[in-house]
Amino acid sequence: MGSKNILMVYFGEQITQKKPSILRAMYIILRTMLEIEEKSHISKHGKLLAYLKRQNVGFRSKKSNILSRENIENFYNVRDQLQNNPSK
Repeated sequence: MGSKNILMVYFGEQITQKKPSILRAMYIILRTMLEIEEKSHISKHGKLLAYLKRQNVGFRSKKSNILSRENIENFYNVRDQLQNNPSK
């Protein structure tokens, strides 16, 4: 029971400093480590996971920029021009 409370306090402190997606990754890493090292299964205690899910409500991750076909073709054209006309 004590370790669950410690984890709740730890993640409660981290919630102000880290994004929800990072907290979820930290939870997964910590869960795996505890299962291997301590034979403790925090995934059976849904309170912490439910808390992390509530913190994730409304969070939108940034979408990464995706290169368009034109961007890629432009890159190859510039690369070819630089290879054909090397400057000193």
